[in-house]
Amino acid sequence: MVLLLCAAGAAAQGSANPAAVEAWKQGNEKLRSQDWQGALEDFNRAIAADPHYMAAYQVRSTAEIRLQKYPEAIADANHAIEAAGGNPALRANGFESRSRAEEAAGDFEPALADLNVALNVAPQPGAVYMALADFQGRRGQSDAQMTALAQALTLTPENRFLWSRRAALKRQLGDSAGADADAARAQALTDEYNAARQKPKPAPPSPALLEAEGLVRAQRFRDAEPKLRQVEAAEPANEVAANLEGVCLLRLQKYSDAEKAFQRALALDPHDYHDFSGLLEAMLSEGHMADRDKLLQQVRDLAAQGEIPQGASWTLDRFTAAGRPVEVIEFAHFNGRFLWKYVFNVADAATGSVLQQYALESDQLDQARWAQAHAQAAALGEREYSLDGYILDPAKKTTTHETLAFYEDGFPKYADVRQRVTEMIEGKGKALSATTTTQGRGR
Repeated sequence: MVLLLCAAGAAAQGSANPAAVEAWKQGNEKLRSQDWQGALEDFNRAIAADPHYMAAYQVRSTAEIRLQKYPEAIADANHAIEAAGGNPALRANGFESRSRAEEAAGDFEPALADLNVALNVAPQPGAVYMALADFQGRRGQSDAQMTALAQALTLTPENRFLWSRRAALKRQLGDSAGADADAARAQALTDEYNAARQKPKPAPPSPALLEAEGLVRAQRFRDAEPKLRQVEAAEPANEVAANLEGVCLLRLQKYSDAEKAFQRALALDPHDYHDFSGLLEAMLSEGHMADRDKLLQQVRDLAAQGEIPQGASWTLDRFTAAGRPVEVIEFAHFNGRFLWKYVFNVADAATGSVLQQYALESDQLDQARWAQAHAQAAALGEREYSLDGYILDPAKKTTTHETLAFYEDGFPKYADVRQRVTEMIEGKGKALSATTTTQGRGR
C-alpha cells in the first residue's frame, strides 16, 4: 500500500509527455503485481522520454529498493532533492525517499537523520511524524514510536487512522484503558467523516419500496424483484431500489442483469461500497474477470485513500476443493483482532454450514521483530503475514487454531495463499502448529 501511495503522491509532479506518462502508469501496474524488474524498465522509459519527470524518479526508487539496488535508489532520491530547489514540500518528499532507501540498505542512522531533516523542512510535518513513528516501530523503539505518534496527532488531530494506530500500540504495550480511549476517538472521527459524506436525508421510502424491502428480508427475491423494478421506474434516482434489485438478481443468478442494477446504483452514489461489493460479486459470478479485476483495483485504491469504511468487504473468489465449496472474502482494511485481510470460508457440501476458516492475517504483535530482520521490506511499509486455520467441531464443542505458513517477504500473492489453503482442505498439507480449545473460535 505504501508503494502505491508514494507513487500517487508523486503524480502531482507530472509530465506533459504522453509517452512518459503511459510508461509511468505501466510501471505502477507492475509494482502492484510485484514485477519489480518490469516496473524498473517502465520507469526508465518514462525518464528517457522526459528527464524532468519527478514522479518517475521518486517511484523508480521503490523498484530499485525491491531489487536491492540501493545506491541507485539513493541517487534517484538525491536527484529529487536537488530538483526540488526551494520547494519545501518536494524537498521533504525527497528526504523521505532517501530515508527509505537507506533503511532498506541497513543504514539506520542516516535514515533517521533524513527523516529529521524532512521534519525540519516540511511545511506540514504531520505525515513525516507518521513516517518517523513507523520507522521507530520497525526498530522496536516503542517509546520513540509513541512520541512520534503523539507529535503527529498534535499536528493532525482529525486523522482517524493515527488514533487507530496509537490504540493498537497502546494495546500491545498493555495500556488497555488508553487503547480503548484512542479507539473510541478513532471511531468518533470515522463516524463524523462518514456523516459528512452522506447525501441529504432522503424522503421517506414509498409504501412500494417498504413492501419490496420486506420481501428481500424474507429472502423472497423472485417476488421482490418485479416490485423493485416498478419502484425504479417511478423513482429513477432511488439508489436503494437499484441496490436491492441488484441483490435480488444476484440471488436469482441473473448475474448480467445484476451488474446493470449495481452500475445504476453506483451512478447515483459513486462511493457506496455496498454497490461496489455487489457489482464485484456479479462480475465474478458472470465470469467477467477483466472488468472485475479493473474494478477491484479501483476499489482497493479507494480503500487506500480512506474512501472505503472500516469493515467493508467483498467476495474475491469462489472455488471447490475436495468437493467442498469455498468462498473467499477480502477486507478493505485489516479486520478484527488479528488483522485479517482474506478469509476462506469452507462450507459443508451437504448443509452449507461454515465450520472451517483460513485467514491471511498480520498480527500486530509480530511486526517489530519481523521489521528488524527485514529492513528492506519494512522500509517500504510491508508487513509480515501468516496463514491461520480455525476449525470448529460442533460435536466436541472445540475450536482448533492452526498456523499453516508465514510470509516474511511481505504481502503474498493471492494464488500462493489459495494453493496452500487448497492443500489443507484436500488433506495434502500439514500445519506448522495446532492448538485446540473449548472456548470460542479465536486464539
